[in-house]
Amino acid sequence: HEAILSVASDPIGNLWWAKEADDPWCFLAWCNEYASYVEHGFDHVSYLSVAKDGSCSGLQHFSAALRDPIGGAAVNLMPTDVPADIYQTVIDKVVRMVQADIHTENADMANLWLEFGMTRKTAKRSTMTMVYGSTQFSGRAFVQEYITEVTERRKQEDPNYDSPLRGIEFDASVYLAAKVWTAIN
Repeated sequence: HEAILSVASDPIGNLWWAKEADDPWCFLAWCNEYASYVEHGFDHVSYLSVAKDGSCSGLQHFSAALRDPIGGAAVNLMPTDVPADIYQTVIDKVVRMVQADIHTENADMANLWLEFGMTRKTAKRSTMTMVYGSTQFSGRAFVQEYITEVTERRKQEDPNYDSPLRGIEFDASVYLAAKVWTAIN
């Protein structure tokens, strides 16, 4: 409380905020708003802008224009008690498709993907960009980038990590992109 008020009253004399805040100018603006609230209480009127993100806004517009109740519900255009997560919905369908492949000629690839793991981030970029004209081909690149990012992060955490998809990243991304594309549709 005191540190925030000191920044509001003398930001140049208290520069700790410029080094420590994630977004220093936004933090300084908030310090000024907080000081005004402390001074005026509930009579204070805030002028801070508030960022609000949609739930896959391109798909929201698409679903609204089509008056699609299924797509609309998936991107929070319909009232619900629990917010929807379209990216999780897509990856949940993908995981079920991959699990079903365990009993097919694609069993080896399916098992490797189940070992590697899939998260909502695996399907996020393909889902977000579909309504803007992306294709299954671009989705393949997004999946391969996901493989690379996850592998690099795991190697930083454990230098001995060896990805089950090492050496087959392209084929693995082709396989999974097809599943993601089907799940989105």
